Amino acid sequence: MEVAIEKQSSRITQTSRRTPKTTVISLKSVEERENFDNQYEFLLTTIGFACGLGNIWRFPQRAYENGGSAFLFPYITCAILFGIPTVYIEFLAGQHQATSPPIVFRRIAPILEGIGWMTCAISTISAIYYSVIMAWCFVFIFNIFRGHLELWNNCDNPWNIREICVEMRSCSRNLTDLSENGNETEIAYNNNIENLIFFNGSCQIPPDLNSTKLISPTQEYFTNHILQRSDGFLNITGINWPILFSMTFCWILVGLLIFKGMRIMGKISYVTAIVPYILVIIFVIRGFFLPGSSNGLYLFLGRPDFKKLYSPRTWSEALKQLCFSISVGHGGLMSMASYNKRSSNPFQNAVILIVADTFMSILGVAVEHVVESGVNLIFVAFPESFSGHSAIWAVLFFAMLIILGIGSQMAFVELFCSCFYDQHPNFRHKKYLIVPIWCLILYIFGLIFSTSAGFYWFELFDKYSAGFSSTFAIIIEILCLIYIYGARNIKLDIEELIGQPKNKITQMIGAHSPYFIINWQIISPGIGLILIVFMCFEQKYLMVFDIFGWILAFIPLFMIPIFAWKNYRYFKINNYPIKGVLSIQRQHLSFSRICDIYSDAEFEEAMKLPEHEPWENPNQEENFENVE
Repeated sequence: MEVAIEKQSSRITQTSRRTPKTTVISLKSVEERENFDNQYEFLLTTIGFACGLGNIWRFPQRAYENGGSAFLFPYITCAILFGIPTVYIEFLAGQHQATSPPIVFRRIAPILEGIGWMTCAISTISAIYYSVIMAWCFVFIFNIFRGHLELWNNCDNPWNIREICVEMRSCSRNLTDLSENGNETEIAYNNNIENLIFFNGSCQIPPDLNSTKLISPTQEYFTNHILQRSDGFLNITGINWPILFSMTFCWILVGLLIFKGMRIMGKISYVTAIVPYILVIIFVIRGFFLPGSSNGLYLFLGRPDFKKLYSPRTWSEALKQLCFSISVGHGGLMSMASYNKRSSNPFQNAVILIVADTFMSILGVAVEHVVESGVNLIFVAFPESFSGHSAIWAVLFFAMLIILGIGSQMAFVELFCSCFYDQHPNFRHKKYLIVPIWCLILYIFGLIFSTSAGFYWFELFDKYSAGFSSTFAIIIEILCLIYIYGARNIKLDIEELIGQPKNKITQMIGAHSPYFIINWQIISPGIGLILIVFMCFEQKYLMVFDIFGWILAFIPLFMIPIFAWKNYRYFKINNYPIKGVLSIQRQHLSFSRICDIYSDAEFEEAMKLPEHEPWENPNQEENFENVE
């Protein structure tokens, strides 16, 4: 008994003599890390990041194609079963460790560091192509002030092809210039007045649609005038100078906005998160008073197709839309949570984010009145609806899209900067150097979007950049946190942040609920795997375009083996135990607590691990010895 007590006493002494020094250094870095000034700024920043363009241009079409208002049932179900738990665990991991995703996973096991860099790569790819969306919006706003609002809805412009251009004019009986065929024309007109369209400069009976592909003037305006599109993604015939100038301005703007770091982003979020909600509500109210608005709402609310709920595709589309909308697996949510105050409740923040995201998606349906999706919705259908109305509405609409895009773009760009600062602390106060260089690099990669083939490359990035890789990333994140770091440690981390449950109700349905452990162990990973299977089997034919797309989708995944090898080499070169790359590191903020349950042999092995991160100064330890 005395021997056992002596061993335990020696172990406690050793822990108190060695472990706290590393812990103090980590805690000191947490204290020096800038934070949001208050909880509202954190929430608004995450809402501005997650609730973006996907709510406006993707959700309406997904709803109309998959049962109308009935689509809300699978979407909300996925939000509860998958959305809240995944956002919760990302908030929890980032907030507890108060550092960027690569270090979060490196402290769990160095071999896992690449998971954090994988999420960073996903956000980087998204940042590259988000800039061109904002650039298109800026070009539209500039052209509105040039008087193009009344031009893009008719077929008499140099960019129109009159032989296929169909205007949305009303063919009244005043239009008698149907053709040069006299009586035959009059007879055709009298018998088919409801079927006439304004085509090729006059009201006519529609031509044979099997041999003639008709197109709206707004589609031609966007395709031929704004994009100046070539006939393939490998056919690069020149530079689109208006888009290039707009992209340049967008990157300068984003760089200036994130120049001061996360704290200034919290201030900017009052605009990027709140203003879009105000504007979209204004558009919804205005839409209620427009002719035909009741028809659009009836199609969505009055005719739910509950049969669609029996289709696996409907549930797959709901989950894909949710993943795209809330941006899980991008690393942004975890990174922003690392700047949040440690006393904040990550579960409540996750619920608020999901509610805000769902609300914005529903508003997107209410605004939408033409069954279109993607760029065709926001750059073709909406501009068509603005014709004949005040230009202020069109300007406000595109301004709203720019603000939504900036909210997401800033988080995408800042993520890499945060990861870089955390592993190169000496550059933390040199943002004037890092931010411009990183924005310039992304700008150069994005120059392909300013070419005549830019639209095709945009579609490639939009289709393949986030769906597969981000879903794979969130699955790996959850599995590593719940099975490698451990469910017990996650429970204790929750208690460290927000304390014990206040009552039995909060213990069962709140942040401490055992449901989340079960969800993270089985439900969320299972749902994510099912989605990945659907994505793979949806691909029936592989063209050159798709091959490029899948290469793009797999690029972030290579971060895992690259950084696993890097850390293996680090341990081998510095003569640390090789199996230490699979162990929780001494820099983990909960290491002192975790090693309490180690056996003596395990504890001795743990103490052989590096006391410092590779980028930390070993001499820094002496400076913090007396902090406690």
